[in-house]
Formats: sequence, structure tokens, C-alpha cells
Amino acid sequence: MFVRGTTPSWFLSQDTSDVLNFCLHVLQQDGLHSPPFDGHPDGDGSLRAVGMTAETWQTWFTDVIKIQRDYERTIHQWAQEQHADMGQSMPPFDKRIGQPALAWSGNSAVRKPLQELWEQHRQRITANRGLDKKILTTQIMQRETARRPINLWQELRPYHQRIPPLTVYYIHYAGGVDLVVSPDTVLLSDSGLDEASERSSLLRAAAVLADGGEHSWRRPVDALVEQQREQRIQQLVAEAQQIDQTEDSDPIVAIAKTLRRAFLVEYAWKMNTLHITKQKVTEKQGLYCLTIQDQIGKTHTFTCYSMRNPAGLWKVQSYSGGPVALPPVVYTVARTLWRWAVTRNHPQFWFNGGSGLVYGADGTQKMAFAAVVRLVIVRLCVYAFSTHTANWPKTPLRTG
Repeated sequence: MFVRGTTPSWFLSQDTSDVLNFCLHVLQQDGLHSPPFDGHPDGDGSLRAVGMTAETWQTWFTDVIKIQRDYERTIHQWAQEQHADMGQSMPPFDKRIGQPALAWSGNSAVRKPLQELWEQHRQRITANRGLDKKILTTQIMQRETARRPINLWQELRPYHQRIPPLTVYYIHYAGGVDLVVSPDTVLLSDSGLDEASERSSLLRAAAVLADGGEHSWRRPVDALVEQQREQRIQQLVAEAQQIDQTEDSDPIVAIAKTLRRAFLVEYAWKMNTLHITKQKVTEKQGLYCLTIQDQIGKTHTFTCYSMRNPAGLWKVQSYSGGPVALPPVVYTVARTLWRWAVTRNHPQFWFNGGSGLVYGADGTQKMAFAAVVRLVIVRLCVYAFSTHTANWPKTPLRTG
């Protein structure tokens, strides 16, 4: 968050990267060892057969990191300019961002199989709808929650004036390798990473960067724990594929499938606790308020907007909600007002809080909620003004 017209302070960026994970994926698939990534077993050797070496892979990986880092810095700079009201246009995309094979500068015979492997990698990501990335992101959030009230940004404060804003990429590599890339990038392997080792690695990386260096190290990894984690990931992917189709002839079943699919990584729902608290349904549309409990018994509330297609199947178009974190009295009042608001619309209109849109009876979008708010405010102002001026004297104003 930035104050408009000001320069933002030092920040810590944490994210995953499909292209960096792809580079490591092809390294492990081939079985090539390129220190510090040399803890994986031998592979099919297909890329080595066409000319990939440890040195050329390392150069490619470093170039991909630089391209990714430079582009994100460009986007961040653009965001700063937007906050400062400088009105700069969106910077152009570097085509190598989405095509890592184009960044290959070694033996030209390697580029084609790299491109083919990248297409296969993208298809797999599409097939599981980015579940790998979501798993990593969820693990990041879980570590943040477990670490509270410790704040990494605060702990890194001694380095704020010594190093640029820090970018951390979480990579998928089985060897527990952490890599520091000058001047401002850290790669942390998700293997064996918990809140304590993440904190230790980031503080160590900041010290290395402050001295202007680059370094890598290997963290101890419990093989059994890693095996269990990999099995869990495979289980989640299999479950996601089983419920890939969320449409159903029963609108409630469609809602249950959608919530299970959308929050597969974060929660294991107790589906028998799904309770519709309020609904507004026609032949082709449905607006539902509901509650459901997760595996630890915490109650979540959702509002779902569904539509029925010509084949008679219901599909959730959008939804909003999450865990209940308000005091019971405040939550009860807010829930009552919300139920009233979403079910007291004009019979020909529907408002959905998930998308912030107003739909017509035919399912077409009519206007954004922000436009509705502006319309209500204008009408209230007109009403207040007309009421206030109704008793004004009918004589003209005197000017002196």
C-alpha cells in the first residue's frame, strides 16, 4: 500500500514463478547436475544428448531470473508512477517472460526440445488449473500465520538501507537448496521449508546481499516428510481432476462442488454442514446465502450466484465469502443486513457481492455495483435537496 504522491518504502515481495520452476523441472527430468542443484537423481538425458551442459543451463537459469526480476521491477515502477498520478502507460511485455525457451543462448539444438517441454509444462498447469502454484502460495500463508506475531519485514529492517527491496521466489526442488542472486533476489526451495528455516534463510540471504555477494546453501531435509508432502500434492491433484466438472442438475450440489474445488488446498469441508440460510431462485438463476464448516469446525459464510444453462445444469458464476472473524453480535447484525440486501432486490435484478455486478433477469450484466452506489448517492442528494428547498421563499434573492 502506498500513499498517493509519495515514494514507497522498502518492501519484501514473496511469490512463486512458473518459469523458474520449469527451468528446474527440465534439469531434474534430464538428470543433469548444475551446482548447487545437484541433489537429484539421474534422468532421461534427452537434453544432454542435444548439447545442454551444466554451464549453459546455469547461464540460461540466471538469464531467466534476470528477465523475471527486471520485468517485475518495471511493473512495480509503473505502479509507483500510477500512485503518483503520473499517468504512464503500461510497459510492454517482454515476450521471453512467457516463453523461457527464447532466453536460451546455448547450443541452438536445445531450443526446440525446450520449447516442446515448455508447452507440455503449460498444458499440465492448465490441466490442474495452477494447483501447484496455489499449494505453494497456501504454504507461504500458513507459514506467515504460524510465525505471527513475528514480522519478516520488521526483522529485515536493519537491511532496509543496505539492500534494494527484496524479491523472494519459492521454487520446487527436492534438495532443499537456497540461492542468493545479487543484488536483490532470493530463491528458497520449498523442500523442508518451515517458518523457522524460512526466517533463518532470509536473514542469512539479506546479510549476503548487504555484502554484495552471491551464495547458496543446502538445508537439511527430512526425506520422509518430503515424501508425505509429495504424496499429498499428488492426492490434491487427483481430487481436483475428479471434481473438475462443477455443473450439476441440483444447484446445491453445484455449489458444493464449486466450493470444494475452489478451496481444495486450504480447507477440507464438512459437506454435511452446508446450510442454505437464504435464497432467491427463479427458473434460470439463483442467489444463495449459506454457511459451511471446515475440518476444524470454523464456520464460513458465502454468497453464490448461479445460472442454469439450456441443458438444465446449474453452474456457480461467482461467489464471495470466507471464515467468520467478527464478534458474534456484530456478525449477526451484518449477516442479517446482508441477507436482507441480497434478497430484497427488484424482482428483475440481482446483485452479487462476489463480482460486484448487477444482473438482469436474463442473466446479462446491467451495471457494476460502483455505478449503483453512485446512482443511489445522486438520488439521495436530489431527494435531500428537493426536500430542503421545498419550503424556500418564492421571492427572488436580493443582491447588493
